Amino acid sequence: TLPSDPPTRRVIVADAVNIAKRQMRHITIIEFANRKPKYVLYAERAQWEEGRKRWHLIEVTRLDTATGEPEQSTDSIYFDMGRSPEDMRQKQSDRAESLTLGELKAEVNRLRNLQDASRRDRNQALFLDQHYYVRIATPWAALCFALLGFPLGIRPQRTSAGVGFGIALILVFAYFILNTLLRAFGEQGTLSPVIAAWGPNVVVFGVGLAKMLDLHR
Repeated sequence: TLPSDPPTRRVIVADAVNIAKRQMRHITIIEFANRKPKYVLYAERAQWEEGRKRWHLIEVTRLDTATGEPEQSTDSIYFDMGRSPEDMRQKQSDRAESLTLGELKAEVNRLRNLQDASRRDRNQALFLDQHYYVRIATPWAALCFALLGFPLGIRPQRTSAGVGFGIALILVFAYFILNTLLRAFGEQGTLSPVIAAWGPNVVVFGVGLAKMLDLHR
């Protein structure tokens, strides 16, 4: 018979996942035992069943682990994959760091274009959009701090080195606080993600530029 109990270890691959509609297409499930494939299932599509807390696999085929040839087929089974659509969505957020900029933007556009987008979908789009702009803005922070550090490093002879170092620590701490606050506002949709991501850099750049101009007076 086809298995329906959750295994201790498995790999699940799907060609297409629609978390909003709780659907998957072309799913391959491989369960391992003692580091070897125990069974392989292939399903044309899957639909999450909230009442059963399981995935309804449709047009299911059990494949031979050695040859990949079909062994047994059934119209449908209810299968515990160990993850609900909500779990998958959370996993997606956790993996935002591993996505490329193109993948991030594509996912943001997909979530925003959903006709039946839920509040969670909209929040996910805000989070990923904020993460997208933060990824772009963060490398530029080094250039902004370099501009700021140059005038701080050129100090009058009577000024101790500790003063410049102390000012630098205060500015770094202020940048961290401002960056955290603006990022939170951006993820909530209170502030534009572009402003939230670039705001701290603009502040540091402005202070650095003012210090540079002050040196030439």
